[in-house]
Amino acid sequence: MEQHHDEYLDNPEAANNSRAAAEVVNEVLKRILDELKPGKNVYELCVMGDNEIMNEVGKVRKKVKQKGVAFPTCINVNQIVAHNSEVDTKQNYVLQQNDVVRVDLGVHIDGYIAVAAQTIVLTNETIVGKPADCIAAADCAINACLRLMKPGCKNTELSDVIGAIAAEFDVSAVEGVLCHQMKRYVIDGNQTALTKPTEEHQVDEFEFKPYETYQLDMVFTTGKSTRLFEGPKKPTIYKRSPEVATPYFNTKAAQHTYTNMRHFNDLPFSIRALENPMEGRLGINELYNNRVVDRFPILMAKRNDFVVHLKTTVHILPSQVKSVTGIPTPQPFQATRHLQNPAVLDLLNKSL
Repeated sequence: MEQHHDEYLDNPEAANNSRAAAEVVNEVLKRILDELKPGKNVYELCVMGDNEIMNEVGKVRKKVKQKGVAFPTCINVNQIVAHNSEVDTKQNYVLQQNDVVRVDLGVHIDGYIAVAAQTIVLTNETIVGKPADCIAAADCAINACLRLMKPGCKNTELSDVIGAIAAEFDVSAVEGVLCHQMKRYVIDGNQTALTKPTEEHQVDEFEFKPYETYQLDMVFTTGKSTRLFEGPKKPTIYKRSPEVATPYFNTKAAQHTYTNMRHFNDLPFSIRALENPMEGRLGINELYNNRVVDRFPILMAKRNDFVVHLKTTVHILPSQVKSVTGIPTPQPFQATRHLQNPAVLDLLNKSL
């Protein structure tokens, strides 16, 4: 969609809608985290998250008609790190004691987006050892990067401090994780910061500007492998490709699915949210093969690697950087390592 300057945070309507979306994200994330207990059903938790989003957006900005899920509720357990929004009760998983659970979701109001992710371990004990170091590293990285996202700072500065923090805690940032600028109805804008640059993964350098919105996405692992891989489960989250203007359909299922998904605009959606999910599965395959939609593969880590996923929505203002979504780690952890890098410690002591 075409972008206009008045769609940024210096427009009061944009700012109000963005803040309201963030408040809904935080409320729903808190409710889901409270429900994460052994015996809980992953499919039902995904459904609950999306339903809670729809209920909560109905209570705010009542004159706004277009609002709802900007990224489907994902419950990513153990090896599964990202994009697991269950649509099939037959393939469902029931949470167990000591499971590592990552919750990821997003909300929009009139296209203005807020997202968040949090990781918890299903235990009543204090988290210790390498998992605690991984949590501490991700938390420190989020807080350090917020201080580097002021107007005039460069996106490439983030990866340097992330690498320094990972080294201090003897963990690694996961490759391929991008922190996207978010615009109206665009969750993955072209301006991005890369948490772990490699020869394969590089981004163009730019300066942050006032009134921009970003998702600050942090994924850390204790494993030696810093790459996630596509799992065997079929993707369930898709979004319309803006490059395709007039698609051609071979089947009625594809035509019905395309018509049904248009109200999602260019935002990600779950097959579960289609009017007929069974038909949607057939139709979405044709749409994907014809490049009408993009998909979000279910990403996995190696067995026994502990992976933390934290995400916050960042509003860059002329005199302040605000983290408007996310909940502090809701359980105690005791890291074995501590920051000693003077430059990082000095950065963390600076105000936002």
